Amino acid sequence: MLRRNSMKKDDRIVLYSFILTVFVVWLHAGEPLFSFVPGQIAVPGFFALSGYLFMRGLPGNSGDALGRSRIIDKMKRRVHTLVIPYLAWNTIYFVIYLAAGKATLAELPEAVLLYRCNPVFWYMFQLILITIISPVIYFIMKKGRAAALLLLAVIYALAVFYAKLPFHYCNEDALFYYALGGYLSLASSLTEDAQRGRIAQDRSSSATGTYLPLALTVAAAAAFLLVRNLLAPALYNISEIGYRAAGAAACWFAVSLVCDRYAERSGGAFPVQPWMRINFFVYATHYMVIRAVWALEQAAGLNGSQTANIITYLAMPAICISAAYGLSLVMKKYAPKTYSVLTGGR
Repeated sequence: MLRRNSMKKDDRIVLYSFILTVFVVWLHAGEPLFSFVPGQIAVPGFFALSGYLFMRGLPGNSGDALGRSRIIDKMKRRVHTLVIPYLAWNTIYFVIYLAAGKATLAELPEAVLLYRCNPVFWYMFQLILITIISPVIYFIMKKGRAAALLLLAVIYALAVFYAKLPFHYCNEDALFYYALGGYLSLASSLTEDAQRGRIAQDRSSSATGTYLPLALTVAAAAAFLLVRNLLAPALYNISEIGYRAAGAAACWFAVSLVCDRYAERSGGAFPVQPWMRINFFVYATHYMVIRAVWALEQAAGLNGSQTANIITYLAMPAICISAAYGLSLVMKKYAPKTYSVLTGGR
């Protein structure tokens, strides 16, 4: 009998993050082939995962002192995992742009603080802003389900009507995905105390149970798409946010199902490979790799070929991951401290 603790939760998170990273690379690769479905759920999935991880291990309705202590610890860790890598990579991209004559020294503050030379880091910028207000989200949600659902409804409404707001700096729909992931983390009782008190259950029953949420979230995503594109285009914001959230959730349940089935058949955890664990490094480097690949294709005179473009596009995740993994191995060996800073110790 396989028990619940035979499958590492972190392996599911790594695999989910890896799949989303592949989607992000395709989203930024410059062709629309896969941007419509996978690309639209990749970033919401990452925001939801970030919220889930921030709330994981925090106490529920009790333990205010413990909650404050863990919040402080989490905020300190995110200085190393978010703020320092954000500033470091923005500086690197600025130096590259400066050397290429595409930036000036006067643009240094904007480039480092506001990702001017590193546009894909808008996600990091928003995540830092949202992390700053994460304690507020937590202390509201821990009051109970009613408070949590009310907060989610308010954030959803802000995301829907963002264009009419007099001022908004934080990305409202990103905040919704993050808060939703945090709520699911708290609601599922995935705290250290709850894990210690959980009774082990048969793995097969757990695996069977994942079919229903997968089917429901896929159906929800399809329904939101139908509303957005055919039935009520005027409700675009409402249906778009719902589609992205449901799609990201469906991807998570699909990953869980794959891991469950693998564990049932092999008796062990899904074989997560080392190159699947460098997702942040892939994210941080893929922008320059993509630009280099398309430049090489253009130099070779192949950019006019639709077949060559599609092949390059499909292969782009493998190219970006291979480049990042090779560079990570070199840096871990010859510059481990620098690599640690650039990856936030991941």
